[in-house]
Amino acid sequence: MRKAAIVAALAIVGVTLWSNLIAAGMRSAAPDLSVRESAVATLPPTADPAGIVASANLQKIAYVVQRDDGQCVVADGKAGKTYGRIYGLAVSPNGKHVAYAAVRDGANLLVYDGAEKREVDGRLELAFSPDGQRLAYTVFQPGAGEQPTTAGPQGKARVVVDGSDGREYDWVGQLAFSPDSKRVVYTAVNDQRGTVVVDGIEGKSFDSSLDQPGGYPAFGPGGKFGYAPQRRKRTAFRAVLRKAGMADDYRARALIGAIEGKEYSAVHSITFSPDGTRFGYVGARLSGRDRKERAVVDGLENREYDEVRSMVFSPDSKQVAYAARSGNESVVVVGGAERYTFENVGDLFFTPDSRHLAFWASSGPDWFVVVDGVQAGRYDPPPTRSLAFPQPDSLRALARRGDQLLEVAVDIGRAEGR
Repeated sequence: MRKAAIVAALAIVGVTLWSNLIAAGMRSAAPDLSVRESAVATLPPTADPAGIVASANLQKIAYVVQRDDGQCVVADGKAGKTYGRIYGLAVSPNGKHVAYAAVRDGANLLVYDGAEKREVDGRLELAFSPDGQRLAYTVFQPGAGEQPTTAGPQGKARVVVDGSDGREYDWVGQLAFSPDSKRVVYTAVNDQRGTVVVDGIEGKSFDSSLDQPGGYPAFGPGGKFGYAPQRRKRTAFRAVLRKAGMADDYRARALIGAIEGKEYSAVHSITFSPDGTRFGYVGARLSGRDRKERAVVDGLENREYDEVRSMVFSPDSKQVAYAARSGNESVVVVGGAERYTFENVGDLFFTPDSRHLAFWASSGPDWFVVVDGVQAGRYDPPPTRSLAFPQPDSLRALARRGDQLLEVAVDIGRAEGR
């Protein structure tokens, strides 16, 4: 056992060193970027730029428009039916389907590709599968997630997958599909106990609450699976702390298959490499009201920050990057080393050939696309911070300048010395 553990540890260290060498190579030569812009649409004055959604390839675009008698969805330039209110707008990753929740006369309706599919008894949250063929949604009845009062019973929550209703719980969170779109997982809470529900089957229970459900399950490739069960630290002053508005003292560990991680105040954002051999997650440390987070990659801890998010592995599984925030600055960390600093950083994306790291970022009011630290363009806050890669040496972004939606095409040229 000890010999196997040493071999595994050396393998992890070797992968980490290799990642650092690759990351150093990424920053040694800046790419030559060529930018082209083309108009996609002119937003009407009543459209909310923050409510624009798009498919993974950024070819299908939808947004909500205000009308005198309500709201409607505009998809591919065509306006749909008007409702009193529309929320939860979602476009499938393949761009073939549009779904949203609509409110009419106080009733919540599921609208799928323009057709009213179902009236439900609560607020909706929608999620498409990666292949765009399946739809799951959570129904939160009025009062779900709130502590019971004398005014009435606590509302319940349930997950509906492909039209089939699951069991009702006090709360439901973190719904996700597997990478192959075949499986569904979420965290459910009942009576201060949480469980991870996989394809409708409940796992082992753990300490939980409406405020901190825990679990944070995630599928990886090839059947890989991880989650973060938690336990509540029992103290004589628990009731006093809760009355003072302070959270319960929880501890959580990541369980990645048979691998158990170190204990933290909280664990979230479990991520797998594309080949399934590597993993990462975020471990949080709470001290009073102060919260610090750090990335844990292949079991190795990285530096603490105020926040860590958007962890991503490269397509060849050799590199890992994430965004972190300290105070008013955001930094991009690649291979454990800080590379680029901006005021704000969007989600991170490696190019399909794993040679470049791209993302949206801002300094002051201006936003721009960044590739290996090189900035391209200057825009208003983007409607979506996703990027698409039609070719290994090119990317597409959906940008906004005033009321104009723009498709931004960035060609990534080879730098000198490459």
